[in-house]
Amino acid sequence: MSRVELTGIAKSFDDLQALDDVSVDVEDGSFFVLLGPSGAGKTTTLRVIAGLEAPDVGDVRFDGHSAGGATPAERDVAMVFQSYALYPKQTVAQNIASPLRARNVGPDEMQKRVEEVATLLRIDHLLQRHPGQLSGGEQQRVALGRALVREPRAFLMDEPLTNLDVKLRVEMRAELTRLHRHVGRTFIYVSNDQAEAMAMADRIAVLHEGRIQQVGTPEEVYDHPVNRFVATFVGSSRMNLLDCEVQDEVLIGTDGWRLPAPPAALGHPGRLQLGVRPEDLSVAGEGSGGHALRGVVYAVEPLGDRVLLDVEIGDTVIRVKAAPTVVHEVGQALDVCVDLTRAHLFDHDTGLALSRHAEPARQTL
Repeated sequence: MSRVELTGIAKSFDDLQALDDVSVDVEDGSFFVLLGPSGAGKTTTLRVIAGLEAPDVGDVRFDGHSAGGATPAERDVAMVFQSYALYPKQTVAQNIASPLRARNVGPDEMQKRVEEVATLLRIDHLLQRHPGQLSGGEQQRVALGRALVREPRAFLMDEPLTNLDVKLRVEMRAELTRLHRHVGRTFIYVSNDQAEAMAMADRIAVLHEGRIQQVGTPEEVYDHPVNRFVATFVGSSRMNLLDCEVQDEVLIGTDGWRLPAPPAALGHPGRLQLGVRPEDLSVAGEGSGGHALRGVVYAVEPLGDRVLLDVEIGDTVIRVKAAPTVVHEVGQALDVCVDLTRAHLFDHDTGLALSRHAEPARQTL
C-alpha cells in the first residue's frame, strides 16, 4: 500500500497550461477520486503520478520518497484505462497473467494468483474464454484482474466505466467499492461523473482548468461547496442560481422576489447569487413550508418517483424536484418554497462562497 503526495505540480503542453500548482496528499488505502469536466487536468494528473508524464514543476512522492526520475515500472502502480486493451488472441487467464509473465513468475504461483483474482472478480468461470466472447462488463473485470494480479502499491484508474451502459456502470461502481474494501490498497480514480464520485470516494478533489478547487469528503463537497463552480458541477441536477443583493436584511432578486437574508449575506456590499439545489425547493402545499418565490411552470419532466419542474421566476428558469402525487401543468402559476437553511450564497463577481473561502493549497486526504 502507499501514500501518494503531489506538491506544486505544474504541467503545460505548448501554450496549454494543463496543471497549475496541484498539491494533494492521498492517504494510504483510501479511495480518492479526481473529479472534473473534460479538459480539467484529471488524466494529466494521473499520468504524472504514474510517471508517464514528467511535471514541469513539482514533485510526486510515494510514502515520503520522491519519485522524480523513477520509471513507471519502478513506481509500481497499476493503471486501468477506458479502453480495456485486452489481447484478443489470449484467453482471460492469459490476459490476467500477462504482468506476471513479464516478471518471470513461476507457473504454479502464476496459476494460483490468477485463480485468486478471478474468483475475487467473479470471472473464474470465464478463464478459458477469449475477450471477443465477453460482455463489456466482463472485459472490464478482466482488465481489473490484470491490474490486481500484480499487487501494486496503488491503482490508477482513468474513467474505466465510461464505455459501459448505465445499468452496468451502477453495478460496477458497487463492485469497485467492494474490491477496494477487500484489497485495502490506494485507489486514485478519474471521473467526470459526479454520481460515480459521490458513490465510491472516500475523498474527492474537484478540478477545473488545471487547478484544484476543493478537496473533501463527498458530503463536504456537496453540502459546503467553496465556490460557484463546485456548487454547480457537483449534483445530479444543477444547482439553481438567482442574482440578488442585500437591502435592509432582505435578499432582493433582480427578478423582483424578496426573501429574508441569511446571516452570511448581511453586510455584503456587492451583488450576490443565491444558490439552491432542486431538492431544497418545493411547491407550496407539499408540506415543506418556507419562504416562497412566485413563478410559472415552464416544463414538466415526470420521472416516476419524482417530477422535475422547470419554473420561470421572472427571466430566470429554476428547477424543482416535486412529489409525483400532484399534477402540474405548463403555464400554471405556483409558489416555490425555499429551504433557506440549505441555501448557498456566492459573491457574484468572484464566485466564492460567502460562508467560507476557497483554499486550493495542499489538503490531506
